[in-house]
Amino acid sequence: MHPSKRAPTPKTLVPLVVALLSACADARDVARLSDEALTARVETATLFGRSLAAPGDVDHDGVPDLAVGARGSSGSGQVWLLSGRDGAVIDVWTGEPGDDAGAALAVFPRDARSGACDLVVGAPGFDDGRGAVTLRDLRDFAELARCEGELPGDRFGCALGVGDVDGGSLLDVVVGAPGARLRRGDDEAPRAGAVVVLSPADFTPAGGWTCDAPDARFGETFVVASDLDGDGRADVAVAAPGLDAVALRPARPGAPEWFARAPEGRRLAGPPTLLRQGEGVPGGLLVGWATRVAPWRSRVEVLPLDGGAARPLALPEGSSYTGLDCVACVLPDLDGDGLDDFALAWPSGEAWGGQLGHLRVHSGSSLAPLDVADGSAHSRYQGDAWSLTWPDDDEVPWRLGSALCVLGDVDGDGVADLAVGAPDEGLRKGGVVLVSGRERRPVWWTTPETARPARR
Repeated sequence: MHPSKRAPTPKTLVPLVVALLSACADARDVARLSDEALTARVETATLFGRSLAAPGDVDHDGVPDLAVGARGSSGSGQVWLLSGRDGAVIDVWTGEPGDDAGAALAVFPRDARSGACDLVVGAPGFDDGRGAVTLRDLRDFAELARCEGELPGDRFGCALGVGDVDGGSLLDVVVGAPGARLRRGDDEAPRAGAVVVLSPADFTPAGGWTCDAPDARFGETFVVASDLDGDGRADVAVAAPGLDAVALRPARPGAPEWFARAPEGRRLAGPPTLLRQGEGVPGGLLVGWATRVAPWRSRVEVLPLDGGAARPLALPEGSSYTGLDCVACVLPDLDGDGLDDFALAWPSGEAWGGQLGHLRVHSGSSLAPLDVADGSAHSRYQGDAWSLTWPDDDEVPWRLGSALCVLGDVDGDGVADLAVGAPDEGLRKGGVVLVSGRERRPVWWTTPETARPARR
């Protein structure tokens, strides 16, 4: 890895979801985008909504804002900074040709007293797929620190996370490199994958985990959660899609202990998620297993971290999950049972004749769905549904739910709201909808075609 240095940053905001959303602000102004500059970026944008991050109130209007990953021309990446109030565009940053910057995003707290945050940006396409991760100032997207992968094809920066994984006094940046070679520095060795932990003191590699199985794609997706088992360290679940397996914070390099493997005839469906199951109760790993042949039907279950029996998600009679992949996001308590709930999306799920995607919200205690909606312009409902509609029936972005992010309480009803990405490609450039956590309705939606600059 090839790092550049930055000053030490103290560990501050854990658990991350709550603290990062409530505290991130900065005293200086944020750059604003002109109509002409925005038009130029809209023309090249696609896959808008492929990644999301919640950096807090960047424009100082009292409402948390949203960072959105997209792709620009010639394989360059884009990061859009949207106002949480109405989805207007505060700024857009564009990477270099081929770098695919913004494929992954994460928020890193810069200053405990001011609450200021920086944005970690993954660029797995940089330098023929060697990959890079940069730390950027959200006021102007200036680069503060940088670390690059070792060899072409490493895809360093494909996935990102932040947490105190070593139990020290600092938050760490966790980076996936699913194309990393089995033997470090050996460009003839098979690809297996790796997860690299970067020290916040100087943005250099300070540890991590590797895999000894060729073509495992270890680290292609992972999740970093606040300490669930009480050992003083953040918990990490790492997926190896090539093996259809998930490891929990591998104990030693080269030998991950697989916590979950796909049942016979099924494959791993999307990234893993870690859930808090209550005070004094071990957390759980939420994982989906899809059938290997059509029609694709998936089984989703929660596996207790203490090795207890799996708990399948309860579904209404005659209902099933369809699609090849699932994406989950932990939510604040919506049903009043004192436990975190979670949203579960199926971006490739069919609705109204296309891969529009659909979304369910589940109770953290019963695991039963609280409501359901799809991404069509004529959403079907079940109970208290998420009303996810788009303004134009003919221009509905597909793959709703490819990215999920808890943004904070934007509409002021006392419940955190959920940003949902639909990164369509081609004629439809993609979109993002913010859904009210309490009323299950859109607060606003933004696509590159409908985007407008934020005003002071």
